Amino acid sequence: MVARLDSLDLEIGNHVSRCKADARLMKDELEKKDHHLSTVEKESEEFLKISEKKLEDAKRETDEEIQMCARELLKLIDSVTEYKEFMETSISGMRKDLYETVDDISSLASKAASTRQTSAQFLM
Repeated sequence: MVARLDSLDLEIGNHVSRCKADARLMKDELEKKDHHLSTVEKESEEFLKISEKKLEDAKRETDEEIQMCARELLKLIDSVTEYKEFMETSISGMRKDLYETVDDISSLASKAASTRQTSAQFLM
C-alpha cells in the first residue's frame, strides 16, 4: 500500500508540475498577447492622432481655397456689373446719337424744301 501511495504521490507531483508548466506557458502567452495588444493600441492611438491632424489640415486648406474662390467670384461679379453699367451707358449714348441723327436727317427734307422755296423766290 505504501508503494501505491508513493506511486500516487509521484503521479500527483508530476501532474502538479505539468499543470504549473502549462500555467507558466499560458501566463507567458497571455503576457505576450497583452504586450502585443498594448503595442497595437498605442499604434492605433498614434494613427488616430495623425489622421485627425491631417483631417484638420485638409479642412483648413479647403476653407482657405473656398475663401479664395469666393473672393475671386465676387471680383468677377463686380467686374461684370461694371461692364454691364459701361455697356448700358454706351448704348444709351449711341441711342441718343442715333435719335439726333434721325432728327437731323428728317429735318434735312424740310430744310431742303425751304431752301428750294427760297431759291425759287430768289430766281423770280
